[in-house]
Amino acid sequence: MSFGKIFFLWFIGFFLLFQNTCFAQKDIEPLLQLWKEQKLLPGYATDTNSVLILTNIAQKYLYDQPDTALYFGNEALTLAQQQQYKKGEMESQYLLGRIYYVKGSYNRSLERNVKAMELSKLLNDEGGYALGLNTTGLVYIGQHNYEAALEEFFKAVKINAARKDSLKLTKNYFNIGLCYDETGKYDSAVSYLEEVIRIGKEISDHRMVVMSYNRLGETYFHTKNYPKALKYYRMVLQDSLYESNWENSFAYAGLGQTYYALGKYQTAVKNAFESFEFARKMNAKWDAERALHILSDAYAALRDFEQAYHYHQQYKAYSDSLYSEAKDREMNFLHLQQKESENQQLARNNQIQQQKNHLSQLIILIISLVALFTLIVAMLIFRSNRQKNHLNKLLLDRNQNIALQKEKISEQNEALTALNTTKDQIFSVISHDLKSPFASIMGTFDLISGGLLNMEEQTIVFQELHRKVATVSEMLNNLLYWANAQQKGINAVILQVNLSALAEEILSVYYFLAEEKNIVIDHTYDSSKFIYADPDHAKIILQNILGNAIKFTPEQGHIHIFYSEEETYLAVHVKDSGVGIPPEKLEKLFIETGKNISSPGTNHEKGTGIGLMLVQQFIHGNQGELKINSKPGEGSEFIMYFRKYNNQVAADEEEASRQIIPPEDNLKHNK
Repeated sequence: MSFGKIFFLWFIGFFLLFQNTCFAQKDIEPLLQLWKEQKLLPGYATDTNSVLILTNIAQKYLYDQPDTALYFGNEALTLAQQQQYKKGEMESQYLLGRIYYVKGSYNRSLERNVKAMELSKLLNDEGGYALGLNTTGLVYIGQHNYEAALEEFFKAVKINAARKDSLKLTKNYFNIGLCYDETGKYDSAVSYLEEVIRIGKEISDHRMVVMSYNRLGETYFHTKNYPKALKYYRMVLQDSLYESNWENSFAYAGLGQTYYALGKYQTAVKNAFESFEFARKMNAKWDAERALHILSDAYAALRDFEQAYHYHQQYKAYSDSLYSEAKDREMNFLHLQQKESENQQLARNNQIQQQKNHLSQLIILIISLVALFTLIVAMLIFRSNRQKNHLNKLLLDRNQNIALQKEKISEQNEALTALNTTKDQIFSVISHDLKSPFASIMGTFDLISGGLLNMEEQTIVFQELHRKVATVSEMLNNLLYWANAQQKGINAVILQVNLSALAEEILSVYYFLAEEKNIVIDHTYDSSKFIYADPDHAKIILQNILGNAIKFTPEQGHIHIFYSEEETYLAVHVKDSGVGIPPEKLEKLFIETGKNISSPGTNHEKGTGIGLMLVQQFIHGNQGELKINSKPGEGSEFIMYFRKYNNQVAADEEEASRQIIPPEDNLKHNK
């Protein structure tokens, strides 16, 4: 089973656990007003209704603003503990567990749930204890231990059935059906899911009905009963009593995978794309991964390998992210178990230490009183002299403050002048360099939307549009980094950087620009090349130099990237067969910016004229050097020197090392 699927099972269970406490965001204002009025009353701190108001506010913020929910949840817990209001404390602990889960802090979430279950036992609150059992079952699902999970769910069913709590029973039954589906007991899964639908319709819990439709579609898909699978997925999309982007995304993905299994690949693509759009709106990683996987497989079946590769790359990124999150959850659970054991030992040690501390505090109090008395006597004796010295010092301090304020005003004026100059330069670049590309892009969209182009013309226009957008993106990135450097200066965070891997990562993006001009790029190195530098600065430096090499290299040209080493420096060479740089422009390359220095590329690519200035600033900010060898008509060679990584130096400086892992080989190169 994939980690993405485990992530989904974990999340859907917690979603079921918490959904009955969610409120509409539009109802928050009256509650906030009520809370503000309640705080002004004399009995606020002792009124248990205050705890209820705070928990309700936290529940409303739970999914949209979890940090705000955490604030109000902690306020509720603190107030309940001060009031010794155990039921309010239990509910606050459960609420904080939900909030930490939404925030991704799973160890804290489980820790809060354990405390809440202990309080539910103390209060003999069977409903609260059943809620904790359901949560424990979900933890077992996260560990793939479905048998143990079923035991916890059935315990919760026994309690909720005795209490005739149909709402919570539907959540337990759904989780049981989910476990049976995942363990291949499909008949049992169908039986429990149909029971959820029956109860859900009786109590008008349309959310659970729609969720069960989706899960039944999934179960029938697993049994290869595709007509029934399609039926239940469509019932989700046709249900008018409850609509959820989450459920719609799941249903469209289910339709996509079913049509793929039936060999209807085009229909599979259409439904999978709908699923991905819903998932992207919600930032639902598992649903996005599932939809992208279907899109990749369906396009491959349609032999559209370019689209298949595109969506496979996105699927791989989501899959890796979900894998990392799943591993984090496993580690968090183990850490929580270890922490609980340590806390028990710590509690015993604290009890002994508190007795020692009580005696120590008493001794410290007596010593403090004696010291305070001595200090008061000394102050009375020297009061007269101290008062005189104080007045003199006050006068001197005021004079110094006036001088410092004048100096500060002068510095602020200089900074304001520099900011205004930077602002003028930014506006100048925006007005001259961005107006024309954006106007051209808008004109292109007008042609396309007006249906004035045939397919061949559209292909040519889209290629040109891609080039213009890439140019504008590069111009904006350079502009923002340059403006930030002008205002805040270069603040380099020096780390270990795998320079050759970083170059591979950048080339995987620039390959498409080079391919448009039929430029061959050779990246030659015999082993990983490590340097000391700010990773972001090194990336900006390489991006600008490689972008310029592609920009000024004509069709059928060649770019060679290789490395050389000295005693303390490692150099990366970017050598192109481009147009070269005239001597008169080479002299003022790092002195002037803007139109005075910018030149169009071999395909009329435009720039801001600040890229090389930005490279120079970042190179120096990382204690490196930049050299340029260029002849007009023969090409250019940019040599960037960085401090070479040394293990002994790293140990002495206690720098945290980091290796940038090279991506899969997306670019033709020679090693």
